Amino acid sequence: MKLFLIRHGEPDYENDCLTALGRKQAEAICMLKDREQITQIICSPLGRARETAEPLSACLHVETEIRDWLKEIDDITIWSEKRPDLAIWNARSKILYDWEKEGRVKEQPFAERLAEKKQALAEGMDAVLRLRGIRKDTFGCQVTKEKTEKGDLAIVCHLGVGLLLLSYLLDMSPYTVFRSFFLAPASITTVLMEEYGDGKAGFRILQMGDISHMVSQGIEVVRSGLQYNID
Repeated sequence: MKLFLIRHGEPDYENDCLTALGRKQAEAICMLKDREQITQIICSPLGRARETAEPLSACLHVETEIRDWLKEIDDITIWSEKRPDLAIWNARSKILYDWEKEGRVKEQPFAERLAEKKQALAEGMDAVLRLRGIRKDTFGCQVTKEKTEKGDLAIVCHLGVGLLLLSYLLDMSPYTVFRSFFLAPASITTVLMEEYGDGKAGFRILQMGDISHMVSQGIEVVRSGLQYNID
């Protein structure tokens, strides 16, 4: 099984929808229908994610399923010199590194909320995986015969919650993932569930933040969500 993690297209955050460019980016994602076997699409309830899922849903003839646990974690913020409500995944990497190294993560005012969000995300994702005969364990998965869903899975969501989901699937610290990776609007991250042949499996990233579907069609690629080094 492959999992396609798709970030929403260029957003109009104020109105929670896509810009004109964002809608073009969303249309470009439909190239997945020609090379993959996606049988299920799950999506954040927020408007910008739902609009991104619409073209893919239409071209695949697969209904989009809304999952509240994929809503963006935009209340997990810190104060910075850049802005007073900087998203945690945009914090300076040295800050996040030091918190972990010095054991100060649990002291942060948002720590409990982030833990709750990750737990809700884990429970939601586990329910999706169980229908595909996969039971997530610490550091890997068990493959069972109890499978009611087949084919590949597309998940349409946001930058922060997308990174948090990757940290769960890959058994990595969210702070390591936050400070190390970025997902551009309408980018596609391909995650393989690699089966080892003994009932065990694990998740591995095949492509991270792929934007080739936009580049090949001459569609502008933007970096919405980054706070530094943006002209």
